Amino acid sequence: MARQKLDALDAELTLWDLADPEEAAAAARDLYGPAAATAAASVAFAARYAIREADFRFWFEVFVKLPAGHERAW
Repeated sequence: MARQKLDALDAELTLWDLADPEEAAAAARDLYGPAAATAAASVAFAARYAIREADFRFWFEVFVKLPAGHERAW
């Protein structure tokens, strides 16, 4: 059986289609300040555990663009 060609409506929409990791990192810095890396890591882990691999890769890319700050865990 021949495979049908996927059209744009059949493709899964991911964060990569909507946002740029560099812009997301800048927004995270603005929103979360020194806790931005922790926030990005948290979202990445949530995506990984929800089996949303493309979203995990996006947020991991955001995480690596954020420097480790002097974050407080409490």
